[in-house]
Amino acid sequence: MTKTWATLLGASLALAAFVWRIVHVRSVENAKIRAKLQRWRRSSVIQELCVKYGLSVDGGFLPTECVRRLSSPKFVAWEMIVDNLPELNHNGELASWIESLPVIDASDIQEEGELHRAYIVLTMLLHSYVHGPSVPWPRKDSDSSPSTSPSNRRVPPQLSVPLVSVCLRLGLPPVLTAAMDLWNWEVQGVRKFVKQHSSSTRAPRPEDLALISSMTGTRTERFFHMIPCSMQATLGPLITPLFLMPEHVLEKMKHAEGFELLVLEEQLEGLLLQLMSALNECQHRLSQIKTLVDRSTFYDVYRPLLNGFWPEGIVLEGVSLQDCLKISEASMKADEGGYWAGSTEAGRVV
Repeated sequence: MTKTWATLLGASLALAAFVWRIVHVRSVENAKIRAKLQRWRRSSVIQELCVKYGLSVDGGFLPTECVRRLSSPKFVAWEMIVDNLPELNHNGELASWIESLPVIDASDIQEEGELHRAYIVLTMLLHSYVHGPSVPWPRKDSDSSPSTSPSNRRVPPQLSVPLVSVCLRLGLPPVLTAAMDLWNWEVQGVRKFVKQHSSSTRAPRPEDLALISSMTGTRTERFFHMIPCSMQATLGPLITPLFLMPEHVLEKMKHAEGFELLVLEEQLEGLLLQLMSALNECQHRLSQIKTLVDRSTFYDVYRPLLNGFWPEGIVLEGVSLQDCLKISEASMKADEGGYWAGSTEAGRVV
């Protein structure tokens, strides 16, 4: 009897072990499947987030790299003028250069990076054309005080027509925006942006970054934009984790116990520590404005070029009233302050 019971007990234990193994394997496989589905869903959410807000996963609002020049030969004239823009602004020759151009059709620009480049080029030319004459540019060849002229308020079709075409597709107003911090940079000596995959890979410092194009050619203009660009590079990699973390925590809290809760707590703590470190780094970089941006150069030379066009407005010659109203609508959405509004005069934007 004892032997029989021992045999039955051994068989029962073996059967139980076999069943447990099947259940465990299935449980593990189900967990893997759920994890894969979760990763896929998060990947889908990230992609939707990136498309909606124009984000890159590693750089946030910064693109992986900026287009340095428009690729089509027909835009060579724009790029040549921008290459010489500081000198043309200083010498007061920009208007004659722009007015000698043909009206170049920009409707065939399709790639997003090229649209960004066209927006940067054309808005820099617009602000230089309108406000450049009123800037007291330092004269290199004279000891006399700088002279100024009234702003140009009528923008010729050589500039206004392609500018409106580009702005309508980007949903941006025809005015310089924070895009100057995002779409007009390059790492010194390297075109590729160094992706920040871990805490050991630092985002580039302002000193590591340079403007692709400049209106004044000054150190002040460079660092006025490269300091916030560097801050964007520091915080960019944290945008998607911060967006997903609340959902991740809520999902885990439904079923997590013991060790899993500790892991969740460590994940959340790690992300918050990264955020704290990034914010401290941004605070340090923001403090560099005092030493890297010259106050006099900024207020006397560069700041006037950044002015908008309110309250006098500008006349965009060659632009239809319909397109002008569309631009005004996009501008009002981008600027809740209401500095833009369409008037009844065709081609006029205020």
